[in-house]
Parts: sequence; C-alpha cells; structure tokens
Amino acid sequence: MNIIERTDKATNETLFYTKHPSGLDIYIQKKSEYKKCHAIFATKYGSIDSSFVVPGEDVTTTVPDGIAHYLEHKMFEEPDDSNVFDKFAQHGASANAFTSFDKTAYYFTCTSDFYQNLATLLGFVQRPYFTDENVQKEQGIIGQEIRMYDDSPNWRLFFNTLNALYNKHTIKKDIAGTVESIAQIFI
Repeated sequence: MNIIERTDKATNETLFYTKHPSGLDIYIQKKSEYKKCHAIFATKYGSIDSSFVVPGEDVTTTVPDGIAHYLEHKMFEEPDDSNVFDKFAQHGASANAFTSFDKTAYYFTCTSDFYQNLATLLGFVQRPYFTDENVQKEQGIIGQEIRMYDDSPNWRLFFNTLNALYNKHTIKKDIAGTVESIAQIFI
C-alpha cells in the first residue's frame, strides 16, 4: 500500500493516509503527547442512503428508513452471545457508535492495549451477526429509542425544520426511522 504523509503547516501535525485494496480510506494521526488513543471505523452509509445500486447489479435497492441506524446497533452482537462492549472494557477501552445523515461510525478510546482494542473494532464491524430473534429484539429496543426522540422538543424541532426545508431530499427523514419503518426490517 502506498502511504501518503501530509503535515499541516499551521499545527505541525502529520497525517498518514492510504487506501486499502477494499476501497477503505485509512487515516492515521500520531500524537505522542497524548495519553489516550482513539480509533474510528466509519462507513459512508447514513440515514440518507435509503436507495442505491448494489455493485454488480443494475436495479435500485430501496431499504426501510432508519436501517443505517438499525445496523449500527446490530453490529455489536456476537454469535456467542458475548457483548462487544465487555471485550473493550476488558482491555481498558470505552466504545460507542453513531449514525448521521451520511455516515455510520464505530469507535473506541483507551489508554492501553490499543492494538487489542483495534483488533476488536475491526473484527466486530466486519463480521455482522443476524438471527430472526435478535433482529426482532433490536426492533423493540430501537422502537423505544424512537419514541424517546419523539418526546424530545429539540429533536422534533430539528426534523420538523428539515421537513419544511426539503420537499424530496432524504435528509428530512429521521435518522432512526420510524417504528413502522423499523418493523419492515428482516433477514
């Protein structure tokens, strides 16, 4: 892999970049004066990406609203019923994820065992685990989360404003989807 090194003149910070053969962009920034290490694995797939053409196909695939957020939640489950958060905690890391309009990201922060935590991050994100039972269970959990956001005046104001501003763009749809759209997800 060809590694490109860039140094910002204003901050004197160096960023290393390469593209993995799979197409994944990889950025590394070393900050030796910091005690904590951070890693993030992000994909360019967010709530606005509800229709797309799968590579190698000619037809448009449309998925239920909120599926990117749903997948964010599901990725933390393991076939052996273990919890990915526990694996991070065993190595001193705090992990989480988020979904926005145009990306979904999984990340951790730690002060030790960086490479073990990185292996955990790369492993669970690239190895999804779905069963009919855990898909239905997560639909209930996300349904509760959606109802919680429905009770948030700030969240409702934000999406009502987007709905008023955009006639057709998918940005007007709630990142988490609706209880009804999440119910349409199956394996």
